[in-house]
Amino acid sequence: MLVEAGVVEAVAEALNKFVEGEKIKSVGSSGLVQSSKLPPFLPGHLTLLNSLLSSSDLSPEKQKATAEAVLKIVRGYFPFISSAMRLFPTNGDVWLEIVQALALASSATQFRISDVDKQLTAFILEVLNHLLQFPFPGRLLPVLAENLRGNQSNRSWWDEIEQSDEVGDDEQLPNPPAGPSFSSGPTNNETGPRWTQRKYEACVAGAKVINASLALILRAFRRMDFTLVDIQSLACGLCRLSDSSRAMNDRIGELDNFEREVRNQSNPGSLREMISLERSYIVQLGVEFMFACEKLLILIEKCFRFRASQRSLNQGDRTDASIVTSALEYSRLDLMDLVPVLSGPISNDIIHGVSKHLWNEMTGILQSSKQEQAHK
Repeated sequence: MLVEAGVVEAVAEALNKFVEGEKIKSVGSSGLVQSSKLPPFLPGHLTLLNSLLSSSDLSPEKQKATAEAVLKIVRGYFPFISSAMRLFPTNGDVWLEIVQALALASSATQFRISDVDKQLTAFILEVLNHLLQFPFPGRLLPVLAENLRGNQSNRSWWDEIEQSDEVGDDEQLPNPPAGPSFSSGPTNNETGPRWTQRKYEACVAGAKVINASLALILRAFRRMDFTLVDIQSLACGLCRLSDSSRAMNDRIGELDNFEREVRNQSNPGSLREMISLERSYIVQLGVEFMFACEKLLILIEKCFRFRASQRSLNQGDRTDASIVTSALEYSRLDLMDLVPVLSGPISNDIIHGVSKHLWNEMTGILQSSKQEQAHK
C-alpha cells in the first residue's frame, strides 16, 4: 500500500530538494556537491525503503520498479555518503541501511554494484576490510602472523569510541571475549578503558555491516570485481572471527555456570542482570560471526575460481593461496564446535564442510605449483 501511496516518490523528492539546497551552498562555481552533511531524515527514509524492498506483498513487477527507484535514490545520495562515511562509525547506521538496501535491490533487479558507482564498490570493500581486521579494539586482539594481519594501519574505527568513553548511565561490563587471551571471571574488570554497553552495541553494529557487505558482494559484484577483493584482509577476518567465536563459546559456558551460582545467593541483584546482559550481546555477536565466517569462506573460493577462469594462476595467486591456507590452519574452522545458541541457523557441520572444501582447493593450488617448479 505504501508503494501505491507514492512513498518512494516522496523520498525521491526529498532527495532532490536536499541536493539542490546543498548545491546552492557548495563552494566554487563548479556546481559539484562538496558537503559531507547528511540530511537528518535519511536514516528513517532508508529504513522505510528497506521495509518496502523486503515486503512479500509486492508483485515481482512492483518489487523491481521499487528496487530501481531505490537504486536511483542511493546514487543521488552517494556524494554525501562517501564523504560522511570517512567519519565511520559516526553515521554507521546509515551505512548499514544503504548496504542492506543495495543487497535487497540487487535481488529484484540483478544489478551490479559497479553499475551504481565504481567508488561505491571500492568503499564497500574498504569498510569491510577494516571491520574484519578490527571487530574489537586492537588492544584486545591477539597478535597474528605477519601474513595474516591484513593492511593494518595504526588507527582503527574504535579510536573515536575508546576516546569518547564517558561514564554516564552506560552499564560497565566485563571485557569482551575477543580471542584466546580472554581472562575469565564473573566480572572480569581489568585496567584500561572501560568496556560498556555502548561498545558492545558498536561491536554488534560492526558485525552486521560485515555480514551485509559480504552478502552484497556475493550477490551483486560483477565477476571482474572480484579482482578488487583483498584476500589477505579476508584471511585476517577468518582468524579474528574464529578466535572470538571460540572465546565466546567458552564464555557462554562460564556465564551459565555463574548464573547458576548466583541463583543460590540470597540477593543476586545487579550481578545476575549483568550476566544476562553480557550473555545477550555475546549471543548476538556469535550468530553474526558464524554467518560471516561462512560467507568469507565462500567469497574466497569465488575469488580464486574467477582468477582460474580468466588465466593461469600466477605467483601472486599462489601467495594468496598460501595465506588462506595459513588462515585455515590457524582458525581450524573444520573443528569448530560451538553451542547451538551461538551458531544460530548455521550448523557446525556446514562450517566444517565449507572449510574443508576450501582447504582442498588451496592445497591443490599449492601442490600444482610445486609440481610445476619440479618440472622446470
